[in-house]
Amino acid sequence: MGSLPGYLFKKTLGRLFAVKAPSNNVNQLWRIDRDAVDMSSSELETSGLQDKATVKGITVLPDGSTPVQLGSGIVTGILGEGGAAIIYEIRNKQLGLQRAVKLLKPHFTRDSYNRFLREFRISIQLSNPNLAVVHSIGQWNKLPFIEMEKITGFSLAEIVAKFGPLPTGLVTAIGIILCKALEYLHSCSYEIDKKMYRGLLHLDLKPSNILLSDSGVLKIMDFGLSTPAEEVGGLSPKAGVGSSQYIAPELLLGQAPPDVRSDIYSLGCILYELLSGVKTFPGPEEESVMELRQTNTYVSLKKFSKSIPPDLVRLIEECLSLKKDNRPINIESIRKDLEQIHQSVTRLSPESTIQTYVIQRKNNQPFTLPRPLPTSKSIVRTTGVVVLIAGTVAIAATFLLQSRSGRLSMKRLTAKVPSLSEKVKADTAAITKDTPPLSSGASGILEDSGFYATEARSGQTAVMDSIRRAWSSRKFDRIISLIGRLPPDLAQSKEVQLYKLRALGRGGEELGRMLRQTELLDGEYYFHKARYQFVKKDYKNALINLEKAQSLPCEFLDKRILGREVLLYKSRSLTSIFRTDPTSANLKAALDSWNRFLELVSDHPMGIHSKEAQKEKQNLVAEAEWRGIS
Repeated sequence: MGSLPGYLFKKTLGRLFAVKAPSNNVNQLWRIDRDAVDMSSSELETSGLQDKATVKGITVLPDGSTPVQLGSGIVTGILGEGGAAIIYEIRNKQLGLQRAVKLLKPHFTRDSYNRFLREFRISIQLSNPNLAVVHSIGQWNKLPFIEMEKITGFSLAEIVAKFGPLPTGLVTAIGIILCKALEYLHSCSYEIDKKMYRGLLHLDLKPSNILLSDSGVLKIMDFGLSTPAEEVGGLSPKAGVGSSQYIAPELLLGQAPPDVRSDIYSLGCILYELLSGVKTFPGPEEESVMELRQTNTYVSLKKFSKSIPPDLVRLIEECLSLKKDNRPINIESIRKDLEQIHQSVTRLSPESTIQTYVIQRKNNQPFTLPRPLPTSKSIVRTTGVVVLIAGTVAIAATFLLQSRSGRLSMKRLTAKVPSLSEKVKADTAAITKDTPPLSSGASGILEDSGFYATEARSGQTAVMDSIRRAWSSRKFDRIISLIGRLPPDLAQSKEVQLYKLRALGRGGEELGRMLRQTELLDGEYYFHKARYQFVKKDYKNALINLEKAQSLPCEFLDKRILGREVLLYKSRSLTSIFRTDPTSANLKAALDSWNRFLELVSDHPMGIHSKEAQKEKQNLVAEAEWRGIS
């Protein structure tokens, strides 16, 4: 019979040959053909299958650059890599298709092998438009692999890294689709070892496992840690499973067995990151992340942007509760709440919202969403108010004319009052008018004086409005003068302090004194501090504060705009460090930073800062050449 794992592998394949996908989904109709599964030996080689990983022997894996036969095609690249497996891109020229192949790494442990096998056995029975399709299983050089659908697009992690916080309407759309997929997983039926199960926990939801395809469809990937809901009681916490950024506390800290609310916690972390542009528990080291996780300490979403609906903030923070009992009881309730919020933001369905985003991003267009359609009640209410006002004006005008001339021309008066039907049409058109195009903030922002967000903020005093207008007009002395007239409590508020920092510019004793006396927990504050240190030629501390500026939220400034300025000053600082300490490492750091900056402003190649980056790269290369540095 051979080794036990090899026998189980063969036996599992034999059971799965008879599995068929639901007939109502054409894209999911597949059948595993015994001959199509490439088994070069009678059983799976298990010499590397140990209770603990070993380092005996070396198996050279495809590097993605050499055409190697793998599964039903030839390797054309590497799509990703995890702790236990590598995902390759393969192409079959005869069939004209591309797929992805997940190959288990050599000397896999028994635990990773069992998880890999279970992932296949479960995934091939799932049928949902937001889950990747699994096609077959096989082996390459005695290593098992899973062949699956190849999805072209970008992960949510890549999108947030490039564009920063995402619009509320897009985040609610993504959240709703994720909820629908999780609803399916938490109630689906499947068979393992002739035993039927109901309900599956994903347990590894994170932005890097969620893709927006080029066709505008959201896809959840990687079911390596998925576990039947009725078997979670046997899961051991702190077993190195999941990501410390997203895994639920009950698994990470061993507080309780996981359940559907564990996936809800991970969903909360994902929505938080999409809205804020930063991780829920940011930290440069795993130790600092774990310290925050112990107490479930994170910055409230209210601190990032006042435009985030309060109901959405409340919902996400409920999902992020440390104790399971304080989280929503199921995914369905979250979906319904998200749908209500989404409908208040845009008339587009969640699916159409994601498709619109993907299309506009592919065409390098700003992402805009049409406003929601008005309800019948809002139309009647608006029309009633207008008619009431119009009637009051007509009556007042009547008495005024009578008092002046003693006679009334009703014909002239009624001609000035719109009819009810005309008013309804006009109000409906005004209410349903699309939002005018907005700047995406992805281009041109560094080439003009609009460094800071200029949107006025309500709820302050008339003096604050004057300060904002003075900033828009670049009247810096007037800003300082106006701040001097404010009462002490308002003068010490974060917004006023940041306006003062903006007005003081990049240098000067007053700016330095203010930075020494005041510290604000805001990314913009640390940017001002870094820029001041750059002017003072304190480049190392400037880099430290630039990192802080990038990791902290910004309450009164677009995070994407700040990110570009941070990268600009980081590139300038690294260039200056190279010129004071001309080494190969410092040269590489400066060139890499300028290259990243050029990628960021690639849609504005003739802008002033794009030209600066290109010039500095040329200067660095020339300086390195005459210094004899490679």
